[in-house]
Amino acid sequence: MANLSKTLNVSQPRKLSGKLMMLLLILLTICVFSQQTEAKYAAGTGEPNDPYQIATAEDLMLLGDTPEDYDKHFILTADLDLDTNLPGRKVFDKAIIAPDTNDTEFGFQGTAFTGIFDGNDHIISHLTIEGVNYLGLFGQTDGSMISDLGLEAVDVNGIGDYVGGLVGTIGWGASITSSYVSGVVIGNEHVGGLVGYNFVSSITTTYSTGMVSGDSKVGGLVGSNGGSITTSHSTCRMDGVSDVGGLVGANYLLITFMPYIEGNISASYSTGAVSGETSVGGLVGYNAGDVTTSYSTGAVNGGSRVGGLVGANVYVGSSDSMKGAANGKITASYSTSTVTGNEDVGGLVGFYILSWEGDDITSSFWDMEASSQSSSAGGTGLTTVEMQDPNAFMAAGWDFIGQPDGPHDIWAEPEGGGYPVLFWQVSPEFGLPVFAGGTGEPNDPYLISTVEELNAIGHNPRLMDSHFKLIDDQDMTDCNFYPIGSYDFPCRSVFDGNGHTISHLMIEGNDYLGVFG
Repeated sequence: MANLSKTLNVSQPRKLSGKLMMLLLILLTICVFSQQTEAKYAAGTGEPNDPYQIATAEDLMLLGDTPEDYDKHFILTADLDLDTNLPGRKVFDKAIIAPDTNDTEFGFQGTAFTGIFDGNDHIISHLTIEGVNYLGLFGQTDGSMISDLGLEAVDVNGIGDYVGGLVGTIGWGASITSSYVSGVVIGNEHVGGLVGYNFVSSITTTYSTGMVSGDSKVGGLVGSNGGSITTSHSTCRMDGVSDVGGLVGANYLLITFMPYIEGNISASYSTGAVSGETSVGGLVGYNAGDVTTSYSTGAVNGGSRVGGLVGANVYVGSSDSMKGAANGKITASYSTSTVTGNEDVGGLVGFYILSWEGDDITSSFWDMEASSQSSSAGGTGLTTVEMQDPNAFMAAGWDFIGQPDGPHDIWAEPEGGGYPVLFWQVSPEFGLPVFAGGTGEPNDPYLISTVEELNAIGHNPRLMDSHFKLIDDQDMTDCNFYPIGSYDFPCRSVFDGNGHTISHLMIEGNDYLGVFG
C-alpha cells in the first residue's frame, strides 16, 4: 500500500504536469501565431485572389498609415462616411493614402501607391482635406489600378500644387476606370476635379461634378494631362487664371521621351461654365496634344486666347527633329459653347500657331449662333440647324451609329434630334450589330458565324468589353478587315476561337494592325 500511495502521490502527478506543460506550450504557440496572422483590415491577405477588405473608415485610415501595404490589393466592402461631425473623423492635412511627407521639399517625398484599389461600386463621402501639395484620397500613384469608386461631397482645399479629388498625381502606367468625384477642389497649379496631374496613365469612363478652382492648369476632370482620357466627362464649374478647361486645363506633349508621348483626349465632353484670364477653353485650355471625337457645351469667358473647345492650340518645340510631332491636333470634335473674351477669341479655338505640316484642326465645327462668334482660329462654323443635322458631319467623315458612313460608330443622333452625342451616351442596344446569338455576357457570348459578323466587332467601341465565340471557320477572302480594338478604344474582350480558324486575312492601314489592333 505504501508503494501504491507513493506511486499515486508522486509519480502520477509528475506525468500530468508534463502533459500540462506541453498543452500550455501548444496553446501559447497558437495564440502567438494567431496574433501574427490576424488580418490588419476587415479581412483578406492583400493577395490578388484575397484582397484586403476595407469595411470602415478606420480600415481606410489604417491603410494610409501603412506604406508597406501600398503594393497590395484592396477592395472596398461598404460605403464610408468621413463626415468630420462623426466620432473619430477629422479634417486631413494630407492625402489619406500615399501622402507627400515633406511639404518644404520639391517634388513628391512620400511612398507612391502601386497596388490595386477596387471600389466595388461603393462610395466614400465627405472627404475633407486642407493641405499643401499632392492632395486627394491618394497623393500619388504609380502603376496602380483604381476602379469602380465614387467620391461624393469632397472638400479638398490646397494651397499648393497637384490637387485632385481622387488623386493628386498618377504616374507611369497607372489607370483609373469607372470612377467619379463630386464636390469642391481648390489648389494652385495642376488642379482637377478627379486628378491633378496625369503623367502617362489612362483615365477611362470617369466623370466629375461640382466646382474646381485654381491658378494655372486647372481642369474639370484633370488639371494637366500627359496620358490618355477617354469616354469621360465633366460638368464642373471652372474658375482659374491660365490654362483653364472644362475637362482638362493643359493637354501636353511630353518631349522628354522618344518617341514623343502626347496627351490624348477622345470620346469625352464637358458642359460646365469656364472662366479664366488666358488660354481658356470649353474642353481644354491649352492643347499641345490630341483631341479627337469630343465636344463642349458650357459657357466660356476669358481675357485672351479664349475658345469654345480649346483656348490655345500650340506647338511646344522648334527643332527639326520635332516637326510633325509637337503640334496640338483637333479632329472630329465640336463646340456649342457661348464664348466671350477680349483678344484671340474663337467659336472653336481662340489662338492657334500653324504647324510645319499644315492645318492640324480637321473635320471640327462650332455653332456660330450659339457661340456668338463668326470666326475661329480653326474649324468650320455652322448654323444651329446645320449643327443638328448629322449629314453635315457625315460629309466631313464622321461615323454615326446606324448609318452607312464608315467603320467607326462613334457618334449618334439623339432621339428627337439635336446636337450629336457619343456612342456611350445612347442605350447599350442602340445600333449594335446582329450576331448569330448571345448577349455578349460571360455566360452567353455573342456567337460569330459569318465574315460580316466578325468584321462588325471592331467597328463599334461599345463591344470592346464583350464576350465572343466563333462557331464557324472564317474565310476572309475579299474582306478588308477592320481590327478589333484601337489605341483610343482598346480591346478588353474575351474571344473564344472555339477550335475554328480565320484564314486569308487582309488588312489595310498604318498602325495597330492584326485581328486585334
